[in-house]
Formats: sequence, structure tokens, C-alpha cells
Amino acid sequence: MKEILPLIAFLVILSLCLPMRSDATTARILDAGIVPPQTHLPGPGSALSRSTNTIPLKPDAAFGILFTIDGSPEETSPTMIEVRLERPTASGERETQSWFLPVLPGQTILAPYSASPADWPTVLTPGDWQFFIVSEGAILASKTLQLVAEAAPKTPPPNAAQTVSHTKETGKPIPPKTKNTKKYFVQAGAFTKRENAVKMIKDLQKKGISACLITGGNAQKYIFVSIGEYNTEAEAKARIQRVTREQNMEALAKKLEPDQKRECLPQ
Repeated sequence: MKEILPLIAFLVILSLCLPMRSDATTARILDAGIVPPQTHLPGPGSALSRSTNTIPLKPDAAFGILFTIDGSPEETSPTMIEVRLERPTASGERETQSWFLPVLPGQTILAPYSASPADWPTVLTPGDWQFFIVSEGAILASKTLQLVAEAAPKTPPPNAAQTVSHTKETGKPIPPKTKNTKKYFVQAGAFTKRENAVKMIKDLQKKGISACLITGGNAQKYIFVSIGEYNTEAEAKARIQRVTREQNMEALAKKLEPDQKRECLPQ
């Protein structure tokens, strides 16, 4: 992030010289995903190379959001907008950093995070990275991106194409179930019918929330919807506090059983 510090300083100085709007502002997240390596500076633009809520964890990771604020296109006075990034750390605590941008109504603004060699692997921690659009202390919009470690490529077994199952409804491959190595998960729902659990996951994905199925264990008749798996109960409860505050939804911290499996559906 060192390369954007001079620009941020310039924008802050510029904001002192520009008349700022004082009326209420609303904002919208337009898109989120991976940013091209050469596009690291915040400001007007629409430079996403791929839309996604899941970011592969690697040394040169570059990702962010596109947003806009609402208002009259004829408005010439910019609004000073705070872009706040809340990220996980290796200690389990959350860390926050912010930068400020003068924004005109209707502008498409890129708010990126670009990793530097110094960020790897201490800063780039797997988990939920949350972008907030803030004006005068009020959160106008938010978006959660999930950083995940890249799995090592595996050699498919012989005749693997013949062993892949497909759903009857769509003909798409059914994602494999994997054993969960975490100790706790955040339960957003519990269902006896798979189709009801899948419907909830689709609804959560539309809100930008990553979710997976948890199956097996002692409660064989239930299929759980998980919105995050964690190593400690404290991390799970911190996630619950965030979704309660931001999405006004209820969730529970549940301990994962050794024989429970995780199944994530394609978005």
C-alpha cells in the first residue's frame, strides 16, 4: 500500500480546498473482485479484471470494490467519502485502515487493496475482508470479500470424468464434500430438506455473503448453513457480531464434529 500513500495525502489536501456537500448521502456497491496488477490507485474508474467474492491468497493479490454515491448528475461539489477496510490478523483480532476520496454523484469509484512483498504473509490473512463506504461517521454500504488459500493442484484419478456426479436439475457437477479442519462454524440456518438449505445459501450469496453446507455428525437429519468456519469460538462470535450489526440476521456459534463435512456450492 506504500505506493498509494502520496495519492491519499494529495486527495486529503485537495479536499480542504474543495467545497463539500453537507446533505445526506447514499452509496451503492456496484461490483467487487480482482483488480489488475497495474491498477493499484483508488479513484474514478472501473478496472476489475474479474468479479468475485472469493480472492485467492497469494503474494501479489490485488482486489477491491467499485462503488458510487447517489445524487444529481449536475452536482459539482464532491462529498468526502471514507473507504474503511476491516481485515483479520494472525492473532485473531480485527484491524482497520481507512483512506478518503472526494466523490461526485454518479462517479464509479475504484477502492482497491494491493498487496506488497512486505504484506506476505503477515498482513494477507485468510478470512473476511470487509470494505465499508462511510460518510460523516455513518456506514452507507459494505461488501465482504473472502481471502482463501490456494489449494495445491491435484492429479485426477484415472477415469475421473466417469465418476463425477451431476445434479438432475441443472446438469452441473455436484461440488465434492470435504472434511473440515476448523473447530467452529457460524450457523445461519438448519434444515431437514437440502433444497431449503440451498435456497438460503443462494439468498446469502446475492447479499455478498459466502456460505456453505455442513452435513454429517450426530445431527444426521439436519443440514446446516454455515457463513464461516474458524479455529476459535471467539473468532466465530466476532463474525456473529458483524453479521448481526451489518445484516440484522441471527446466527449461532457451533462446534464442528470430527465427521462433519463442508460442501460449498458454485455461485
